[in-house]
This record gives sequence, C-alpha cells and structure tokens, in this order.
Amino acid sequence: MPTLSKARQVAGFNVDSGDGGFWPDVSSDAQVRRMRDRLFINDGAAFTGNRYGTQSGFVPTGTQGANWAPRDSSLFVAQSNGFMAITGFASNADADLAEPGGAATIGVSGFVIGNKTTRSVWGLYSDVQFETGNYGYGIEIAIKNKEGVDRTSTPYFATTGTYGIWIPGGGDATYGGSPTHPNNTAIAIGKNSSTWNKGIVFFADGLTGTDGITGTATAIEMARGHSISWRAPGNYSGFTIRSDVSGTANTKGITASDSYINLFGNGGVPILLVKDALPAANYVAIESAQAGGLCVFRLLGTDTNVGMTFVAKGTQSFRFTSQGSGSNDEFRIGGVNSAPVNFLRAYGTNSGSGLAVLDALGTDTNISIRLAPKGTGTVQFGTWTSNADAAVNGYVTITDSSGNTRKLATIA
Repeated sequence: MPTLSKARQVAGFNVDSGDGGFWPDVSSDAQVRRMRDRLFINDGAAFTGNRYGTQSGFVPTGTQGANWAPRDSSLFVAQSNGFMAITGFASNADADLAEPGGAATIGVSGFVIGNKTTRSVWGLYSDVQFETGNYGYGIEIAIKNKEGVDRTSTPYFATTGTYGIWIPGGGDATYGGSPTHPNNTAIAIGKNSSTWNKGIVFFADGLTGTDGITGTATAIEMARGHSISWRAPGNYSGFTIRSDVSGTANTKGITASDSYINLFGNGGVPILLVKDALPAANYVAIESAQAGGLCVFRLLGTDTNVGMTFVAKGTQSFRFTSQGSGSNDEFRIGGVNSAPVNFLRAYGTNSGSGLAVLDALGTDTNISIRLAPKGTGTVQFGTWTSNADAAVNGYVTITDSSGNTRKLATIA
C-alpha cells in the first residue's frame, strides 16, 4: 500500500507528493494532478446535454454554433466575459535546456495521431460563426520582430528570424517514425457550405518596400522550376507559368504600367513593350502553324479595315532575312532619307487584270521610280526575243542612274 508521501487520493485526484508542479527529475517536490473526468470551466459548467445535438448554454443547438464541441471535449472552457477562453503564455528564457526538446518554447500545441482508416484528424481547428461585428478571423498570426536585425530568406537562402507561417513537410521524424511519401498540399482553399470571394489578398501596406502606388515588394517568391499551374475541367493540365532561369545575368520579368506591358531582361532593360491604346479597338494576333505550314501575323479588331504601321528609329532600315540567319538579307526597306515624303506601293490585282502593281505615291506632283544597279550591274526585266530589223514606232522615256533622260525605242 503506498504511503501518503508517494501518492494519496484527494477529491477524485491522484496526487503525487510535493508542490513543485514539475517532474521528479527536475524537482524533488514534484506534484502532478491527474484527472479521469472531463472538466468544464467558467460558463462551460452550465453546458449539459446529450450526444444527439441538444445542449444547454449559449449553443443549445447547431443553429447557434458547434454544439457538438462540449459533447466531445475533455476540457471545455466557455468564457463568460466574451474575450479569451484559453490562453497560452511561455518564455524561452525559462526553458530547461537540459530537458529533451527544451530548446523550443511553444505557447499552445496539439499532437494528433491518425491511425484509423475511417476517420479524419486535425492538429488544430478553428471555426468562426460571424453574425455581426467588425471582422471575423479564423486565425490571426501577429509576429513582432524586436531582434534589431532585418532578415530576409529566399528559396535558396534560409535564415533565422520571424516567420508568419512555417509549414514543414513530414513533421518531426524523431518520434512516431519517418514519413513514407510526400504530403498532399501545403495550403488548400476549398468549399464547405460557402465560398471565398478571393483566395489571397496582399494589402497595400502589408509588405516591406511598397506604398501601394509606386513602390515594389515581393509578394510570392519561388525557386527555379516551380510553376503556377491551372488545370482544365476533367483534371487536365491547362496553363502554366514557370521560370527556368539559372544564370545571374539572365533575369526575365513582366511588368504592367498605365501605358505598357513590359517584358524585360537583366537589369530591367525592356525586351518587348506592348502599348495599350485607350480605348483599344484593333489588335495583333500571332498564330503558330502545323508542320509544313506558315506562321501568321494577323490584324484583328472591331474596324472593318485594319492596317499596320512599322516605325524604325533613326536611319535604321527594316531588314528581311532568311535561312535562319540575321545576316542573310533578302530585302531592306528605308533607312536612307531623314524625312521621306514619296514612297512606293505594291499591290496585287483581281483575276483577269494580268497585273501586279508597283506604283509611286507621295506629296510631290511628279514622282519617278528609280531602279539603281550597283557598279556595272544592270536592270533586268522582261523576256528577250530575237527579231529582224523593224521600224521604230515609238519610245519610252526613262532616266539612267546618273539622272540623264533617255529614250527607250520600241518597234512594232
């Protein structure tokens, strides 16, 4: 029979001797109280009922709230003042570092073992029934950094400091065994009896480096190869955005301003600017092609007739090359005169005309077309046919490369 110095019965408690409140290997005066019964505290003492959905207290039925909670709780607290029902305080300055795991200080913790195939488990659960008031938060995690050091982690550099939410895959393998597979999803936003208006919102003043108007800040940062993916109905892969950049000088990005969408490279230097006309009506479509086909640069819009203007900078010309090389010139346009007003127009004609037209247009009243060979080169045109002497029946006036007027004779 145990003596009172070892254990004694007091009002339903098994009480170890001593009054230190710790384990015997920490203090010889340890006192640990053990209860078998459930414990209802504060207004929780007014909750009585059964296992079938009716209770006393301020959640008598499921209409008022989760009335199954007091039914299923071993410890139930109903706060009569309407503030904090359960609070956990701890200080790592008080931690006993000689104790296993003593280096970590935790305010509130929950450990759950899921070892029954027909049941689900939650480590922590929050269910807010918002009926009126200012805000309703499922979980608020407020972190205060008083260290005096500004630390920032990246996907390739993890440093110490403060983290709002830390979701390590696999848990602690030092107890319960090691994981056998990766976990499913770190954060899942789903639907019970209602939906969310938005998934994730970053408030204008919530991130360092942004004032919500002109500043910049990193809202989401991922490692190379991590993607943002959309799936199509039927669970097929639909659309993906991914970065495979690996070099320090190969930065790429996209920004949007009031006037442009900017695809930029290293140092923020633009690669492609897409300007938005306000209000926009006509636009460009670039189409791929199947094997053996031709890619298409197509103009679309609400107007019946939609054209395009190409504008070169300075005295540079437009160059058309072939054979996959930028040096294989096939055709160049412009780049000679600083302010040209006369120009060529080329167009086809309808069936039956037998013509394809290259004509001169511009502001001048009289405009000639010049074909200027290089060096001793000549202008080649038409098909030559042998013929005996014939009378000249007229001529065509032309200008040679020196600007001299010449007459090109014709025969019958």
